Amino acid sequence: MKFKNYFWILGLAFILLLGWCKKGDKIGDIYQVQEMKYVVKTWIMISENSFVWTVEPQSQTMLWSPVGGKIVSIKVDEGDYVKWWWLLAEVDPSPIMTNLKSANDILATLEAMYKNTEAMFDAQIAAMKQKVQQAKAAMEMAQKALEWVNKWLKDTHKITKEQLETAKKQVEQAKVWVETAKTNLEHTKKVLKQREKDIYSNSKNALAQARIVATNFLNFVDELVWISDKNKHKNDMFEAYLGAKNTALKENIKSERRKVYSDYKNWKKDVDQLIEDIKNSPDVTADEKLKQRIYNALKQTEGLFVKLRKLADDTYHLIDASVAAPTFPASMINQYKQQATNFQTMIEKTLLTAEWNYLLGIKWSIQAIENFKKQSKMKLDLLQKQYKMAQKQYETAKQTYQQYLAMSQWKIDEVTTKKQVTEKQYEIAKKQYEEAVAGLKALQKQKATQLSQIKSKIAQVKWNRSQAAIQLGYTKIVAPYDGIILKKMADIGQVVGPGMPVFALADDKKLKIKVYLPSSLANKIKVGDKVRIYITDLWEFFTGFVHKIYPNVDFMSKRVPIEVYLENIEWKLKIGMYWKVYFSFAQLTGYKIPKSFIEYKWGEYFVKLSDWKKVKVNVKQCDENRCLVESEELKEWIVILK
Repeated sequence: MKFKNYFWILGLAFILLLGWCKKGDKIGDIYQVQEMKYVVKTWIMISENSFVWTVEPQSQTMLWSPVGGKIVSIKVDEGDYVKWWWLLAEVDPSPIMTNLKSANDILATLEAMYKNTEAMFDAQIAAMKQKVQQAKAAMEMAQKALEWVNKWLKDTHKITKEQLETAKKQVEQAKVWVETAKTNLEHTKKVLKQREKDIYSNSKNALAQARIVATNFLNFVDELVWISDKNKHKNDMFEAYLGAKNTALKENIKSERRKVYSDYKNWKKDVDQLIEDIKNSPDVTADEKLKQRIYNALKQTEGLFVKLRKLADDTYHLIDASVAAPTFPASMINQYKQQATNFQTMIEKTLLTAEWNYLLGIKWSIQAIENFKKQSKMKLDLLQKQYKMAQKQYETAKQTYQQYLAMSQWKIDEVTTKKQVTEKQYEIAKKQYEEAVAGLKALQKQKATQLSQIKSKIAQVKWNRSQAAIQLGYTKIVAPYDGIILKKMADIGQVVGPGMPVFALADDKKLKIKVYLPSSLANKIKVGDKVRIYITDLWEFFTGFVHKIYPNVDFMSKRVPIEVYLENIEWKLKIGMYWKVYFSFAQLTGYKIPKSFIEYKWGEYFVKLSDWKKVKVNVKQCDENRCLVESEELKEWIVILK
């Protein structure tokens, strides 16, 4: 029987060994595959292909209160930089305070009960025991008083020295705060001054662009329908066919053009003089009258271009209502329609454009001036208050230091006299205690037994009160890390539920940029590609990798949006900044290997080809599932890695 069992065991081992050998024979044959390589190409975009991008956060965090309630204070606003654990907002703690007050009331009742029980117990003590208790209490009090006085004298020397050192440091710190507040105020004034110059410079450019667009468009309409003597007879060969399907519209356009042209002449005269005055002004921001003239001119330009928008629309419909003829062929009609469409686009851009690579629009310039007047005053007032507050703290710190200096010696003399008196009191109390110590111990034991139950109840109520205090802490919303407040979604007085977002916070050290590339260039890159970005204004390179390629072409720019995560973040890059940059990238080559088959050991990477063979590789790039690697040795051992 044992022989048969051995036979079956040996047979099974032989079959398994045979299967393993056959599997090993297939390593070089069945699993042999074609190697995958790509031609290395590098594209560098020169000045004609430069782009404008804005720094954005990679992600944002929503902050809320776990308990919910009415918001009673908000400490920050959108755009503020906050540090870890800063207080951002507070929710009304009244409901929790009610529970806390209830616990305090119960605790006060129990404590009163404890005192009453103790007093009742003491009243039952015999006169002799009462005398013993008083003797012990007097002795202990005298002993504690003596210990306390000794410690007090020692601590007084130490504390007076520490107080003087602390007060001196506070004076030095307050002085630093004054200098810092003053520096911030002066720096902000310079920044606001430059920003105001940029706003009025852009406004001048917007007016200059508006003057060109308005002049060219009104000349186009005059040549088309012939109103002025300058363009007389220019449309004789097609006037009869122009707007033949809607002849009333032609007369309306003539009338409308005369009215608009009358407004245009006065407007252009004012704008010409205004632009000349701006050129001759050494500092536009220092001339309040000139700034008001620019603002008024922008508002007049806005009104004029609203009329031009209507006139451009009517002109397009007039051309569209024309009838083709030998002297006015369909191609000529289409050409005029295209010109009218172009003028409509230019009028809209002049009104609304807000791109940094184009002249800013009229409405944006108006809004920029209005916003600057409000925000600049608010910032300067805040910094001025901080500066005055720092000065006040500095004066207070100096006064405190002088007070501590005067009080230090007086305290030491007072405590020394107190020590001498306390030593005499302790000797008297000690003699009284030694006469009745035995009876006193028995009395203390009985007293402790009856009061222990009340103490346990007090401990339970204190625990309940601590839970209410913990919930009270949840009414404060704090910053979980350093970052920028991107959005404030609630105001003071608003009621929010538990978990309802109040702020959106982003880490300003984890940034990305969004670039709009022509489709011809976007097709040459892929997610994970490493890029180098050269900022012309900073004269510096930054590196990153392509994180996302949007599938659709942007409707307005006719380009493909690309998101790039930045790797070498520096303080010079902040959320919301925009720069003109040159964008370069390269496509990598190598073998595509499943990520699960790559091992990292002793500072190097290996590809596992079989149970007995590993090949060292250089990992160039990885995504979620695969990696791109290179290795001369790998060429001889390419296998399918499942």
